[in-house]
Amino acid sequence: VYFEDVVERSEKELVCPEMGKAVADHLSVVDILRHEVVVWLRESEEHLLPFSSVGTRLRPSPVAALICEACRKELNTDLCLINGASIMGKKVYPVISYSNEEGYEINSAQLTYAQLQDELPFPTKMVVVALTGQVIADAIKFARLDGPIDQEKRGYLQHDYRTQVDEKNDVTHINSKPFDSRRVYVVA
Repeated sequence: VYFEDVVERSEKELVCPEMGKAVADHLSVVDILRHEVVVWLRESEEHLLPFSSVGTRLRPSPVAALICEACRKELNTDLCLINGASIMGKKVYPVISYSNEEGYEINSAQLTYAQLQDELPFPTKMVVVALTGQVIADAIKFARLDGPIDQEKRGYLQHDYRTQVDEKNDVTHINSKPFDSRRVYVVA
């Protein structure tokens, strides 16, 4: 076994042609999938419109709420909190209107895999912990009141859409149930 300094080599010298072709072939499938719709808001999620990730370090974001909701469901927790700084798309997605089976007009939005990658460009590590309601409430309030109201917060906590926080930044509901400061919640 020996170590070889490859800093001085060109990119052509570093890539085996056969391996380069195999990797390119496999990545071509991923490239096709990048433009596939992976999120289509359901009728019950119309409250997330306008569907936006603008200001995720300043205010609640519908895109962040949907990402948190997906994590909450997947990890089977009471709620999910994500630092708003990790959601970076800074985009308002267009509203798409269509008629449902009963003929009512429904407004929706969609997100492609590429757009989801733009929203979450870096790996977001998740842990599941048990926290009292009071600790959760204190963390959310502190994260949102850290600095002037119109200044982005480094630790602004986004939450799933089953968690509700009022205009005074007090938690009122977790998992669509009234908030209990003494209860221990399972948090992603």
